[in-house]
Amino acid sequence: EKRVSTFVLMAGSCGDAYYVFQSGAPGTAEMRKQVGDAKLREYFARYAWADPEQYVEHSSPAAVFLQFASEDGPASYAEHCEAIFGAPKLMQIYDAPHALNARARRDRVLWLVKRLRLKSVDQDELKKIPELK
Repeated sequence: EKRVSTFVLMAGSCGDAYYVFQSGAPGTAEMRKQVGDAKLREYFARYAWADPEQYVEHSSPAAVFLQFASEDGPASYAEHCEAIFGAPKLMQIYDAPHALNARARRDRVLWLVKRLRLKSVDQDELKKIPELK
């Protein structure tokens, strides 16, 4: 969709099959053991059209801000995602749980204010938003 000028993707998956087989993310090894690699490969082959990895490289010319949580998996997964997105892009890994944190929220708001040419946001009011648990 070329009418969209910017995206912020928060703690998401940019490639489902990659996430399961390559990322080393918490819990995936146990899930693979329970389900079995053959069944998972069959599933990903059948539903390849739904895997975001085949679409994200077409994100340009929209600017993309990728926000990842350190507790969601290794940095190599975030780096893989950054590599497959088109430019312009920015990636940040936050020392945070999956719900991210106040710093990520602030960065996200500042990104959107700049990219969408919005009015500046009162930072004191932004700080009052409670953390998700």
